Amino acid sequence: MKKLITLTVVAFLICVVSINAQMRPKMDDKPVKRMDMNCMMGKGHMDKDMRMMKYKKGIFLGYMFYQRVAEEIKLTDSQLQKIRDLDFKAKEELIDLKAKMQHLGLKMKQMMLDDNFNKQDLLSLNKKILQLKSQMEELNFKTKLEMYSVLTAEQRKNLKDLKMNRGMPRMDR
Repeated sequence: MKKLITLTVVAFLICVVSINAQMRPKMDDKPVKRMDMNCMMGKGHMDKDMRMMKYKKGIFLGYMFYQRVAEEIKLTDSQLQKIRDLDFKAKEELIDLKAKMQHLGLKMKQMMLDDNFNKQDLLSLNKKILQLKSQMEELNFKTKLEMYSVLTAEQRKNLKDLKMNRGMPRMDR
């Protein structure tokens, strides 16, 4: 009986120690930097995989990107201002579209929880949500093109060279 109790206590202590060893440190101990994507990574920056994921999800190259490379591609203050205005305008529209999409999604969940839901109404709501997603993607692409059109031919070439040297995703996809 003593052996069983001793083995149980030892097994319990081993489990507690291993669980404590695997726990992550608290985020309160370190200052957290705000990022362009509102995400937190180890040291407060995005790694290459996160940057690639950002572009794959259809998020356009916004003002923050152009601000970082402004000196290297020789952007003027007026060009940077135009890009910033385009970025803010697009973000305002995206906020509205996203809010509408979330509202419809909530309405759809509510309808599905109802005992006697209408299949056609749900299909209609789903179609509206898909149309809003499509509008968001189109807005992202149009804004990206408008921002890109602000650049001169030489600046586009410099940007292309810069992306090649840094391994950034291509804009012309």
